[in-house]
Amino acid sequence: MKLNIEKYPLPQSYIRSGKECILDSVKHIFRPVTPEEIIRQKVLEYLDKELNIPYEAMETEVPLCHFVKGAKGRMDIVIYGIVNNERFPIMVVECKAPDILLTDDVYDQAKNYAEIIDIPVLMVTNGSEADFLLWNYEQKVYETLIEPPMYSALLNPYQ
Repeated sequence: MKLNIEKYPLPQSYIRSGKECILDSVKHIFRPVTPEEIIRQKVLEYLDKELNIPYEAMETEVPLCHFVKGAKGRMDIVIYGIVNNERFPIMVVECKAPDILLTDDVYDQAKNYAEIIDIPVLMVTNGSEADFLLWNYEQKVYETLIEPPMYSALLNPYQ
């Protein structure tokens, strides 16, 4: 599906150690400005404004080893369900730079992350295109969602 994240402004930029940086709106740390980081920060705004996912339910640059000892890789964005003050991962977002095509390799990377920690929903985007996929437990495959899932829908199975 087409994604319009251009309407979301970037956080203010700063110069740190001679490099242009922007403030990560979730972790509140400075990150160097790269094409992928620009997409990540705008996708965070999209998730909050369009899918009603609160910032406190998002985390950026999450190492897989936080969930599985020895696992390699870092997820761009993890969305957590928060029910009765308990947090659990419910969606992983893989962000690519605008010039990166969403190939099978990109989807496989996101699927690998999601499968390692048993996350049922994933999003893959390069800023202009985005796909949302849902794990079908019966058929053991990811299926493309027609509409992006709202946060309340992501929480439904856990309430």
